[in-house]
Amino acid sequence: MRTLRRHGYIETKAVAGGVKIRITKAKEFPQMGRNARACENIADFECIGRRALRRPEWKGRLKLFETYFVGDVECRRAVRQVGVAPGTFDYWFREVKRALSAEFSRTGLFPPARCFQS
Repeated sequence: MRTLRRHGYIETKAVAGGVKIRITKAKEFPQMGRNARACENIADFECIGRRALRRPEWKGRLKLFETYFVGDVECRRAVRQVGVAPGTFDYWFREVKRALSAEFSRTGLFPPARCFQS
């Protein structure tokens, strides 16, 4: 995460209940050189997130992940786009963070303690 931030590929912001990760240059990555690793990490972030949320009954949580974490939509707007009550969004948000942290720990991509601070 630190390397991705340093090179401007992601921005992180502390928000109520955790850290917001914004992908800034996902479509602009060169496919060669040392930036290729950063590109792979961002692609891995999305792939691992989708894998962690692949249960059919978690379709809404997957939409939350795509909207809020990958799409970088502001929280209030994300609640409307996901189409649930704010309390449900908050509950799903915590479940998504927990599922992603477990999957990231299993795969070794990011240390979850740094990604999702509560």
